[in-house]
Amino acid sequence: MKRTGGACWGYAVGMRKRLLALGVLAAVMGGCGFHSPPALSVADLRLGDTGGERAVVTLVIEATNSENEPMPLGATVYELRINGETAFRGEWDAQATAPVAGSVRFELPAVVDSALLPPGGRAEYSVRGTVEYIPPGALGEALFNAEVRRGSARFGERGELTVGEAGGF
Repeated sequence: MKRTGGACWGYAVGMRKRLLALGVLAAVMGGCGFHSPPALSVADLRLGDTGGERAVVTLVIEATNSENEPMPLGATVYELRINGETAFRGEWDAQATAPVAGSVRFELPAVVDSALLPPGGRAEYSVRGTVEYIPPGALGEALFNAEVRRGSARFGERGELTVGEAGGF
């Protein structure tokens, strides 16, 4: 049996259907995969209670959302190092929502050994972490809730702390 252009026509129709399906899928998932994660920065470090063997350092993180929908922020895993030593590693829920085209600040507690922050002394620090967020759009939220896809953004900073005579930075 001799074939004449029918196979080519079938291939072209099949390819058009595939391209159409890919176009529809891209349109549906547009709100899910093509967004900017929140920009995260360390806005402040505060030294709180320094009584006894432990001190409380509060990390203030600022999340800036450039999207057209609010962006809920969730589980945050972070680490604080002082003079090269891991002073604190933990997880905290941000419990914050970055507003449309705006910023929000949230606090992360870190309980550290007071010996790492001697009054009147200096200490080098570094902080780094990741924050989960719900990607914008109904599909992004559905995939997040189904634990299929979770957005994640990173933050980090290095610097030097000068501890006051009475404690505090």
